[in-house]
Amino acid sequence: MDPNATLSELRSLTAELHDLEEEYQERQDEVDEQVVLLGSIRDVAARMGELVEALDGWISKGGFLPAAWVR
Repeated sequence: MDPNATLSELRSLTAELHDLEEEYQERQDEVDEQVVLLGSIRDVAARMGELVEALDGWISKGGFLPAAWVR
């Protein structure tokens, strides 16, 4: 597990999730579009959950922090 790569992907997924949520709100009248967007939101959220668990497990077992978190 590479905590730097994990943190980078988490940050990208967070931005993607925000974009998907905004698009979902903009398309409230388009039911089919919302269904597709909800699937994308679920996929991104599931991957973020996997990465958070992996990063937490890594750090909890004494692994090093991602470089962006080291001061």
